[in-house]
Amino acid sequence: MTPIDQAASSLAKRSPGAVVTVVTDSGADHRATGQAADETALFEIGSLTKVFTSLALATAVTRGELTVDTPLNDLLPGARLDGVTLGQLATHTSGLPRLPKGLMPRAFLPMDDPYARFTRDVLLADLPRPKESRGWKYSNLGTGLLGLALAEHAGTDFEGLIRKRVTGPLGMGDTVVTPTPEQARRTVPGHNRWGRRRPYWNLAALAGAGGLRSTAADLATFVRHQLDGGAAVELTHREHVTVNPRLSMGLAWLRMTAPSGKQTLLWHNGGTGGFRSFMAIVPERRVGVIVLANSTRSADPIGMKLLRALTLDNIDA
Repeated sequence: MTPIDQAASSLAKRSPGAVVTVVTDSGADHRATGQAADETALFEIGSLTKVFTSLALATAVTRGELTVDTPLNDLLPGARLDGVTLGQLATHTSGLPRLPKGLMPRAFLPMDDPYARFTRDVLLADLPRPKESRGWKYSNLGTGLLGLALAEHAGTDFEGLIRKRVTGPLGMGDTVVTPTPEQARRTVPGHNRWGRRRPYWNLAALAGAGGLRSTAADLATFVRHQLDGGAAVELTHREHVTVNPRLSMGLAWLRMTAPSGKQTLLWHNGGTGGFRSFMAIVPERRVGVIVLANSTRSADPIGMKLLRALTLDNIDA
């Protein structure tokens, strides 16, 4: 059994539906299981959205429209967050908390739709103050604000921003915030880890943190774009913040270096009330892995195991 077949077999035991994909110079190889008919099934991709948001930022930077040091207040004056830059939002070093005010951990227990009430006005009316000590701290709030600010700067909403900057140029018509009726029919239902159906999420004004749906086929196109490079992609891949000796941050991408120092793993995962996702690339090996599952059981172990099987230099995750 090949590594991708082994991964698909493992996913079939953990999730009602899933797709696992390997992208190399030879193309994209997909395996779909259960409720996912094929690589065109739509899933909520959760925080994988963040690498789309960061690519939209990098595109604006490489075009000379913005810089990573542009203050958030220049694009979103209503935020009133002095000293916070776009780059800090993209690297989780803004000092902002993980979640907006009022979204306590108990909101996630029923996994109903915890972000839906955070419209632009509600969000900006009561933003928490960032901590003065701005070390690395993962923040959905921060990346959501980045997506909102970039969209307003572009004169559109977040979905329009991503269509203009990323998915449109790449021909990724199935990567959306609001699916068409036809796309909705291809969206698999979400489930919790015990197999119970869960509703879809609406991230409202924080869509930049996790509001996209996509397919394995579309994400394979995105991974190919990541492997082929270009100024904006390279800006997102570059080390911007050191977290520890083995872990650093690109723009949204988490970066891990293999023990040999010869390979870099760029990865991100995602999760909503009924879905989990995983995406990773090793540029030196020109290989990428995507895992989409409609269960809240983590997709990371299967994705990492598959990636190790495809790379010569084992990256210890």
